Amino acid sequence: SAGDRHGWYFGLEAGLNLVNDADLDGSPNDYGFDSGWAGIGTAGYRFEDPIRFEFELGFRDNSIDKVNGGPAAMGELRELSGFANLLWDISSPESHWGMSLGVGLGADNARFKDHAGLDSREVVAAGQGIIGLTYKASPHWEYVLNYRMMYVDQGSYETTVGLGSV
Repeated sequence: SAGDRHGWYFGLEAGLNLVNDADLDGSPNDYGFDSGWAGIGTAGYRFEDPIRFEFELGFRDNSIDKVNGGPAAMGELRELSGFANLLWDISSPESHWGMSLGVGLGADNARFKDHAGLDSREVVAAGQGIIGLTYKASPHWEYVLNYRMMYVDQGSYETTVGLGSV
């Protein structure tokens, strides 16, 4: 029942990560990125329906696809991020399906390396919006499909679509 759905939880997700083209500080170039991957772990507390609060630690990896519109020889963007998220669950006690809406504030530690020798590391403020679809397999096991839109202080956006379990 809905009243039983509160307490501590842990979750793992893996999925696709997309990064918008970006101009980076310290470089005159415009970079395009391939689709990459992301891994995200969460630990949180579910209050009486419908509110959850969680901490998130994520790792994202994308290769450089283009530099100034042309093909790139090599390079990568790797990010380690941490967020505090507040989520609102929308569900019915009679259904196994539910939705989540949330926001998060945190930081993104990005390391960027390109073929020309630029090696940049920077920690910037970040925020994100989260929307998720949940299937409740049992009182203690859920499968989730989440979409995250992350905004970093440098003005770039990236999206992560993750599939995991809680």
